[in-house]
Amino acid sequence: MSDSDDETLFHQRRKVPEHDWLYDKKADRKDQNWVTRRKYKVGNEVFDSDAVLDCPCCFETLCYISQRHQIYKTQYRAVFVTDNCVVDANAIRKHLDTKGQNEQNYSAVKCSSCNTEVGVFDSEEVYHFFNVVPSH
Repeated sequence: MSDSDDETLFHQRRKVPEHDWLYDKKADRKDQNWVTRRKYKVGNEVFDSDAVLDCPCCFETLCYISQRHQIYKTQYRAVFVTDNCVVDANAIRKHLDTKGQNEQNYSAVKCSSCNTEVGVFDSEEVYHFFNVVPSH
């Protein structure tokens, strides 16, 4: 067998099939529509979301509906989170306001799967995420 025969055989084996039997465009579109209808809806209200937030260690989904911070682009806030978020009321985080006068207390928020601290929870029941992987 010559080198050219080997090369021809190699290229024949590398051919990609025209039809991928493991992928169905209609099913993929149907699944995407199902997820979109549910992940941005709470009760009868539909919300816009800047990103879906995941834990940086185990990639569990923490939040589907979030708002990106206007100044700090890696921070997000949310009101509705998944069951993968646990508020640790014993782990208090203190923060001074911008004037350095008033101290605010926050409870740590952790991933329920791997116990990684992903953000804080304030007294107005808003989650502030700073240690997350956003998927835009």
